[in-house]
Amino acid sequence: MKLGLGSSKYKYAVIILIILHASITFGHFFLRKYNIHGTSLLDLGVFNQVLWNITNGNGPHQTILKFSDNWFGIHFSPILYSITPFYYIFPSPLTLHAVQSALLALAAWPIFKTTFLLTKNHNTALIWSLIYLINPYLHNAGYWDFHENAFAVLFISYALLFLIEKRFLALFVTLFLLILTKEHYGITCIGFGVIWWWKYRERKQSLILMVFGLVCTIVILKIIMPSLSLAHNHVMLESFSRYAWLKLPINEIINVLFNTIIPDGLRYLLLLLAGFFIFPLGGFIFLFAGLADFIANIASEDGMMKSIMSYHSAPLIPVMIISACVGCIKCKKWVKNSHIACLIFSTLLFLMFSPYALEDNCIGASCFYKEKRYISSADPHIMEIKDYYLKDNDIVFAQNNIGTYFSGRKTIISFPGQYSKSYKDFSTDKNVVVILYLDYPYESFKTIWFGCPYKPWLYIDQTRELLNSNSFGIISYDKKWLVMRKGVSDIIDRDIIKQDFEKMVKQYLPENYSSQTPATVMPSMRKVGQFVP
Repeated sequence: MKLGLGSSKYKYAVIILIILHASITFGHFFLRKYNIHGTSLLDLGVFNQVLWNITNGNGPHQTILKFSDNWFGIHFSPILYSITPFYYIFPSPLTLHAVQSALLALAAWPIFKTTFLLTKNHNTALIWSLIYLINPYLHNAGYWDFHENAFAVLFISYALLFLIEKRFLALFVTLFLLILTKEHYGITCIGFGVIWWWKYRERKQSLILMVFGLVCTIVILKIIMPSLSLAHNHVMLESFSRYAWLKLPINEIINVLFNTIIPDGLRYLLLLLAGFFIFPLGGFIFLFAGLADFIANIASEDGMMKSIMSYHSAPLIPVMIISACVGCIKCKKWVKNSHIACLIFSTLLFLMFSPYALEDNCIGASCFYKEKRYISSADPHIMEIKDYYLKDNDIVFAQNNIGTYFSGRKTIISFPGQYSKSYKDFSTDKNVVVILYLDYPYESFKTIWFGCPYKPWLYIDQTRELLNSNSFGIISYDKKWLVMRKGVSDIIDRDIIKQDFEKMVKQYLPENYSSQTPATVMPSMRKVGQFVP
């Protein structure tokens, strides 16, 4: 069924303006975070290095995470190659976030078209598009560093549209692109096969989708990724606190399941439903379109994947929207204007958890200095360090929250080495440079955002150790930017830097805080799980 224009042209103009506004808003808010050194080398920096290496003929090579030199051994995301033309022209981390902002906002268009096909009403479809664009899961994904999940949001939105339009070939191609986005999306393909059978009772097409999804899942998880991983297994089963519990003895598995996975999973599902009341349950069959992400997020022992402040649930929002729309249609006899009720619930959720609405209580506040809250341009020291102190063949160790600026190179490693190698591992290399920014983008060392930029005591101890080492000479120190190179002499008094660093530690380290004190997250985070790295 095609959308008729007629007198509804203005509604198309409205939705296009909304999409443009959302793209600009996502980009603007992230730019503020970027300029005050609030990004992570472990996220944005990894993707920037991978894209830099791809465009420079090195393939998806990365050196920031120690689990595999090939990014596809950590996450299978060949879809990143689609960004290379843009990145080749504008080689910057900001290019990646511009792409992410556009992808998240553009998904409002297929959602608008899909909900119109379901409701036959342009006004209602416009409301559902607004509900999508104000969802805090989406906003927090846009605020976070770049991730391939943004592609999944758009692909799933179009897959749902092609499903409703009964365009099997377009659906199949879209799901193939989705599978190239991340390793678990073959399961989503299986879910779409279930929906196709339920809605159209066509066994052949349904089996094609389910078998294709199953085969892709097995090949990617059991053959491709293990061959690229140093652990010869999926990293999340070996090195992160996500699915390692599945390899525990059966009695411990049961303990984790009933004490962590099920309780946290139920809270997670309730919060997902909060913006739509119970209406997604009325369109239950469409929830199978989010099968992969439901399983991945709920089964994770790591609370980050279930957090409303994280990016992992963004691909589920189009699924929840379409399920809720179908549910509202079914409930029309009993609840009039149910889509308005969803808009109200979503607005309340936005006001509670969006980084734009309540900066002083949510994600935005605790990673912005008050005096630096509205920085509008990049720090000039970044270009100075690149131009005068770095060589193309240098092995660079950079503080996690400023490393992204220098990640467009073949070798860069996070300092301190929480998930990376240590600078001590390169004792035989002479071209080693360490870049630190002796300040902290949070209210105190006690408050961290998913371990970014660093574990407090790991950072303190390794920085003290480095400042006391004669192996590295200080070649630049200006307004808290410190550059050290291996095998050279100091050109600046080291004692001055040591004093500045200890002042910083005293400023940001709360009283009675020790290396045994558990790190905390935002108060709003604890409602949906907390991640202590």
